[in-house]
Amino acid sequence: LCWDHPHMPWDQSELWVADVNENRILENERRVAGADHESIYQPQWGARGEIYFISDRSGWWNLYRHEAGETIALAPMKAEVGIPQWQLGTSRYSLHSNDSIACIYTQNGVDQFGILDPGGESIRKLDLPFTSFNPPAICSDEDGKLWTIAGNFKMMPSIVCIDSQREEFQVIRKGFSGELELDALSTPEIIQYPTKDNSDASAFFYPPANPKIRGIEGELPPLIVSTHGGPTSSARAHLQLELQYWTSRGFAFVDVNYGGSSGFGRHYRDRLRGNWGVVDVNDCNAAAQYLIEEGLVDDRRIVIRGSSAGGFTTLAALVSSDRYAVGASYYGISDLKSLASETHKFEAFYMDYLIGPLPEFEAEYQERSPLSNAGNFSSPMILIQGLDDQIVPPAQTQIFIQALEENNIPYSYVELENEGHGIRRSSNIIRALEMELAFYGHVFSLDLPSTNIDLKIHQS
Repeated sequence: LCWDHPHMPWDQSELWVADVNENRILENERRVAGADHESIYQPQWGARGEIYFISDRSGWWNLYRHEAGETIALAPMKAEVGIPQWQLGTSRYSLHSNDSIACIYTQNGVDQFGILDPGGESIRKLDLPFTSFNPPAICSDEDGKLWTIAGNFKMMPSIVCIDSQREEFQVIRKGFSGELELDALSTPEIIQYPTKDNSDASAFFYPPANPKIRGIEGELPPLIVSTHGGPTSSARAHLQLELQYWTSRGFAFVDVNYGGSSGFGRHYRDRLRGNWGVVDVNDCNAAAQYLIEEGLVDDRRIVIRGSSAGGFTTLAALVSSDRYAVGASYYGISDLKSLASETHKFEAFYMDYLIGPLPEFEAEYQERSPLSNAGNFSSPMILIQGLDDQIVPPAQTQIFIQALEENNIPYSYVELENEGHGIRRSSNIIRALEMELAFYGHVFSLDLPSTNIDLKIHQS
């Protein structure tokens, strides 16, 4: 399985096979699959020497079998069996008993688990209580049991063993060993809403949930608009304690699968081609507008937050829209040209897809970089930065802070020691969330419990 710059594996990749002679030399190399605008994922040999793989040649990552020079589509459907290959070795299907195939597929942002019949014509969906199946793998054992990592909106991803015949499962190891009050967990509604480019976008909307706390009578809750990273990733369809932190404290939360997200077919992913900082921002704005028009949230108290690529979308939204009262960027990208020149090898040409190649598209890089448009900011911001980050180094965030100061924008800056591109230490996760909540409390004049948090807000 191979791909070449400037492509990412989920944009264009190829599957090749070859014979190995007695001297362990490859010969008779031939391409089995892959072409322009086709992504191949998880090739695997079958018992008869046939090859199984996933391709999005139809516009959806579906299963195929290649045998005797012929490639056959297995149970074509408008659903995604494949996922973006950010890491090697992940799998979404497993060759199962009696020539059947167990597979995970995504529809409307939610994962399903099914068994593909031996003829490859239909998938039997199993009645399981899971909405998310996480990498790294799904595999079969010698007893015909299936093993994977699964979760749902009230259970964090856990190791499970599935009996596909009985449609039963056993949780082998929980992803979270503590006790949770299930009635304090917010369960989302999948919303579909119109976007600025005459498409439809999707999101998970979580209302506030805490049986011990009631909001003010007649007052709508504030809303947090969440922008996932990647940007070729997706909102997660399982329990996230960080998300529940907000819904248990009176905030509504919308986790947006903006154009470019995976799980909705190639056409949906390609909405972001050349449009990063435009389509993602518009879809987040449209999600907030939809919830306002539905009478579910307070239009005066809208927050936007995100990390990494989601941090860029957050900053880009704050530059171009007055919809948001406050923003939070976790190690967000503020200078696109610097990112294009400094990022690691795997993503060295990712920006060619997201915006365009340099130097031809230099004007677009300048136009969409939040750093270039700092004068357009008007909303207070909190910025959280790992001091060991090599992808979005602290220097980039600090340059952005200088621009905020020059434009008299209130902000807080939280530095986290021993953190790279992502927050891993529990003490730092807690500190960042508490600082963020305190910042929102200051902006919205919320009556929060007193804490010992030393939050410094720089004001003009």
